[in-house]
Amino acid sequence: RRVLVRSASGSALCLCPRSNEYLAVGTAPVAALLESGLLCCLGTDGLSSNTDLDVRQEAVFLRERLDVAPQALIRCLTVNGAAALGLAGYGRLEPGSRAVFSVLPESLSIRSHAISAGMSPAFHDSCPSYSPNHQNEQ
Repeated sequence: RRVLVRSASGSALCLCPRSNEYLAVGTAPVAALLESGLLCCLGTDGLSSNTDLDVRQEAVFLRERLDVAPQALIRCLTVNGAAALGLAGYGRLEPGSRAVFSVLPESLSIRSHAISAGMSPAFHDSCPSYSPNHQNEQ
């Protein structure tokens, strides 16, 4: 119920899974949150509850521990993070967008995901570029 209220309000939720583990406060229902339409992004709570401030490692943690799809994690790291911060023009690699990007760990690549799912490596080359659904755009 709270997720629906937050989603309807247009607010964002920043997930910090490694801090949650360190502080032993439990695991957020990540799959349900991502499917709810709520604008979810990833962050770190700080060095007092984490070994580093690398938000990409939050995504790797969710990929390895909860098997969250790379596409959803990349969306949380890019378009959703930019939208949560109110940064129009960021988070996308397309004409007219700002050229700010980062190299992602191999475990977040769609190619790696396709191979681990038993798909042909050619899947990566034929995979359409990802675009977030309308619920996460602002």
